[in-house]
Amino acid sequence: MKPGIKAKPLVERFWKLVRKTDACWLWAGNIGRDGYGRIRASKTELLLAHRLSWMIHFVAIPEGMFVCHKCDNPKCVNPEHLFLGTPLDNMRDMIAKGRERHVNLYGSEHGMAKLNEEKVMDIRRTYLKYSRDYGAPALAKKYGVTKTTIKNVANNKIWRHV
Repeated sequence: MKPGIKAKPLVERFWKLVRKTDACWLWAGNIGRDGYGRIRASKTELLLAHRLSWMIHFVAIPEGMFVCHKCDNPKCVNPEHLFLGTPLDNMRDMIAKGRERHVNLYGSEHGMAKLNEEKVMDIRRTYLKYSRDYGAPALAKKYGVTKTTIKNVANNKIWRHV
């Protein structure tokens, strides 16, 4: 553990928040949005519960290493279900277990999209009507995007699915 952490009180608080089952030891304390258990180690430091479990049962975690779950349960703190791995090991484990959630989102389904399919069709129609030099700046202003985006939409470099 890091210097300055009062180990005994932290370990005692850890055990008060662990609920053992036949398989996983479930964290009953604070759970983050990512599903992982968390525990405050000091006023300024919040630890992931499974990482603290590793430190209690084994040794300090080398810098840059992850504490990964064999059971794929982010609330689990059972040391038999944990292993050290690099970020690459963690990604390979995720893919091997079919947990990869990467989904290609296109068009208006993408969270960062400023345009939608209707606007793209309008851009393409309008861009063809006017001179290319006049059309791009006016359309960029109208839709709140760059001239490059307008040209890329009009020339099917982006939003090709429309």
